[in-house]
Amino acid sequence: MKIKIPEIKNKERIIWVSILILLVLVNIKIPFIGESVSAREKKNDDKYFNLFAGVYEIIRTRYVDSEKAVPDKLFYGAINGMLKALDDPHTAFLDTKRYEDLKTETTGSFGGLGIYLGKRDEWLTVLYPIEGTPAWNVGVKPGDIISEIEKQSTRDMSIEEAVSILRGTPGTTVNITILRKTEDKPLNFKIKREKIEIHSTASDLIKDSSIGYIKIKTFSATTARDLEAEISKLKTKNISALIIDLRYNPGGLLDIVCDTVDFFLTEGKIVYTKGRDGQILYEKNATPDILVPLTVPMIVLVNNYSASASEIFAGAMQDSGRALLLGEKTFGKFSVQEICQIDPGEGTAFRFTTAKYYTPKGRSLHEEGLMPDIEVKEQTFSEYETGMLLKLRRGKYIENFVSRYPEADAGEKHLKTFIEELTANNIDVREDTLRLFIKNERNRNKMPDAYDLEDDLQLREAVHLLKAYSILKK
Repeated sequence: MKIKIPEIKNKERIIWVSILILLVLVNIKIPFIGESVSAREKKNDDKYFNLFAGVYEIIRTRYVDSEKAVPDKLFYGAINGMLKALDDPHTAFLDTKRYEDLKTETTGSFGGLGIYLGKRDEWLTVLYPIEGTPAWNVGVKPGDIISEIEKQSTRDMSIEEAVSILRGTPGTTVNITILRKTEDKPLNFKIKREKIEIHSTASDLIKDSSIGYIKIKTFSATTARDLEAEISKLKTKNISALIIDLRYNPGGLLDIVCDTVDFFLTEGKIVYTKGRDGQILYEKNATPDILVPLTVPMIVLVNNYSASASEIFAGAMQDSGRALLLGEKTFGKFSVQEICQIDPGEGTAFRFTTAKYYTPKGRSLHEEGLMPDIEVKEQTFSEYETGMLLKLRRGKYIENFVSRYPEADAGEKHLKTFIEELTANNIDVREDTLRLFIKNERNRNKMPDAYDLEDDLQLREAVHLLKAYSILKK
């Protein structure tokens, strides 16, 4: 029986935190616990502290297994429970390993599999694998559900717990089980960990045009520097327009995304945040110096997986009128998290939501997302086509065809015969869909180009609009 994987509906909220980092961190300061408790609430606090102390004393002195009733385990368990009581997916306890992971995530280098993880309902979901990494090389795909890690169910596993298991020393292996819509059985992978180097940007000149294209994969510590280099490279080619691609960008660091926005704006707000009482906690404005002249038209590509810092970038571009947004509604994470260290000696900490951020025009669309100026849906397959793809996979028709005709020209010559063969086996697939499947199989283990104009409907529409604008303004 075909595995049933839940579809993403329009109003379904996807709660996820990327392996790379999805927090928008506000110039992280790390205060110690106990610095600030509201005086007017102290009396009520004392009541509950006393209740907690009473329970702690009973467990500490009378619990049957004294080795389990140790102070650190009890206190950290209590802290973890307190944070979970807030029912906020972006608020969590960080043990020593998870805290170290979080601190290294923004450096752009770590040991692991190379996947961006999210959480849909109760399941770990692959946002997408990083090109050229172990996960990419074995064939892990966007949308795959990781149902087990080392034979342990991930149904109620937090992102941090999953990261802690998936990461490890380069050269060691980890076993994962994947559920995929186009497969009728779970897929088991044994993947060797490697040092993951994340290149946060990529660029190229769109073929047969003077339109520059830049993909920003995440806003890590190196992104502003990387983006500046990509812009400088494109400027030597005399670009007349620019496309910034933020699709599948899970976010990153607040100060970094503000630096990148400042490359394109000369004045006005970029973003600001408000805390629990409505007070402004952070505000960033553009400076006069820019890298891309205001005369260069821009389009920013977004989709449902553009989140957090990506939405700051997109919101600033949209509100200022500097660029059009094209694609699909963004994820809708407009909250700000900070990190607070619990014990410097043990290296424990917690992250918690402290504010919401706002676009220059005062929009905070948490759990709503930004609507693009021009909505263009990504290419999807109908349930019927998905069923046909399942037949193709099961019969290894695509793999065998590509094996026989590894070169695109040879495959094209035999495509009609291939379609007849499939029809004889009761497999009905549109020719353009079949071409896409063949191309994907042929390129499965190759490093992808910076862009794919042939099959990327959103990018193709952006190029069409910029070319039309260039003609009209003459």
